[in-house]
Amino acid sequence: MQTACIRLAVTLDGGFCAWDILRDAVWHRVMNDRKTQSYNFGWWDERVYHYIERRKDEIYVGLGERAGSLDRAEQSYEMRNIDAMGYNARTTDPLYKHIPFYVT
Repeated sequence: MQTACIRLAVTLDGGFCAWDILRDAVWHRVMNDRKTQSYNFGWWDERVYHYIERRKDEIYVGLGERAGSLDRAEQSYEMRNIDAMGYNARTTDPLYKHIPFYVT
């Protein structure tokens, strides 16, 4: 599937997907499924999981009012609203609000 600026390629054998954007008349890969087990439909539980391939040069930003490093990769976070007593900018989590949204 393709629009003027976005392209999605789907491999029917296995359902592998890759997403590209058009910039300066050149298609650039922005995301693709993990090469092994990209989709998990109830293997461990009743939920559906989707796994994408990470690139070494990407960073993750977002998640609302958080302290510490701007790059959120390789970290985990509690997603609940509290007033953190004894707040420490490097170790305290969470702060007042969370936004479960991130950008790579």
